[in-house]
Amino acid sequence: MAKDVFEAFFRKDLAKRLILCKSASMEAEVRMVQLLRDECGAGFTTKLEGMFRDINAGKALVESFLEVSEPEAQQLGFTCQVLTTVSWPTYPIAEVWYPTSVIRAQEAFKQHYLGMHTGRSLKFVAHLGQCTLRMTVIPSIFAPPTGSCTKKELSMSMYQAIVLLQFNQADTLTFAELQTATGLPDVEIRRTLLSFTANKGCPLLAREGAGQELAESDRFTFNGEFKSKLFRILVNRVQLKETKDEIKKVETRVSEDRQYQVDAIIVRVMKARKRLTHTALLEEVFRNAMFPVTASETKKRIESLLDREYLVRDHAPGTYTYMA
Repeated sequence: MAKDVFEAFFRKDLAKRLILCKSASMEAEVRMVQLLRDECGAGFTTKLEGMFRDINAGKALVESFLEVSEPEAQQLGFTCQVLTTVSWPTYPIAEVWYPTSVIRAQEAFKQHYLGMHTGRSLKFVAHLGQCTLRMTVIPSIFAPPTGSCTKKELSMSMYQAIVLLQFNQADTLTFAELQTATGLPDVEIRRTLLSFTANKGCPLLAREGAGQELAESDRFTFNGEFKSKLFRILVNRVQLKETKDEIKKVETRVSEDRQYQVDAIIVRVMKARKRLTHTALLEEVFRNAMFPVTASETKKRIESLLDREYLVRDHAPGTYTYMA
């Protein structure tokens, strides 16, 4: 596996561990990045080191916000991590419908952040967000009285919390109604609902529908008889295996990055040498590239630079001249 391909997949997995606080040891994570830096050079680990800086800076930023924030944000237990776009993998930004209290906390944090940093923009991404809900089930509403109220704490993803909170307004909702009310993408609403109904012992939601695939007409009802011996319950998400499409997307991004790097190598070499033959330029690209590159790929990048007038064809056959 080429170094840049390894870096792309390693960065994606490291980002998930850091955001979800799933690292077994932060010291081990930092040590691994240091080993990669020693082996592959400082340029290889620039983005990885930027991720650690963001995590450390984010903690101080949230602490400063909570010191000056309204009591509602503190009672909510609001926290977030500010990630710089250049260092982290790209995550989908869905226009989800957050609870009102969360929206107010987000806006307050946004004002606090932009007040400290001018010229920046801030977007909230719920894709890997986490949430803890306090749930009280009153049996007499859903079933004949069987005892006192049941109180639990549910630890779940932000998407799961947004869906489950809809059942504060109604006991039963259809798939289509939930999708409209939450704004979740189709793939996320499906995996979220499956996580609530998959527990055959005592699911949080009961589904009325035929077949394994969810349909828009399927109805979901909150389970008023939900029971668990635990007070704090972790609601697992349905884990989707890394599909060929997801792997292909990472490889495509790596391929695009390689094109930019080959362009930069060609321009840098030609700027220094001013005039080179096609064969000599290929040799320079092969010598400077940190990843496998073929002659045909390099030729395409040369043609692109010719079209953009970084280079021109010399009067001598098979020779290029740099355009200042």
